[in-house]
Amino acid sequence: MSIQIAKLKNFASRQTVLGLVLAIIFTLTLEHSAIDVAISQYFYSPTDGWLLAKESLLPNLIFYTIPKRLLIAFEVYMAIAWLQRY
Repeated sequence: MSIQIAKLKNFASRQTVLGLVLAIIFTLTLEHSAIDVAISQYFYSPTDGWLLAKESLLPNLIFYTIPKRLLIAFEVYMAIAWLQRY
């Protein structure tokens, strides 16, 4: 019985580390690559400028602030969960 529990804890620990590593890789890839620029080109017109005004509160929250903070919170949660296992 205790061997099964140990295997289950080891599996959960591996999943936590894998999730944390993937979240960090995803964040670094989007922040420091051309993917971010490619996505933002869909929202910018050379003649009209940005489709969403920079000062708009709601679009800024929906498309930038909330996803960024959720991703950071997820990464911190995963790191804390991994550290608690040891």
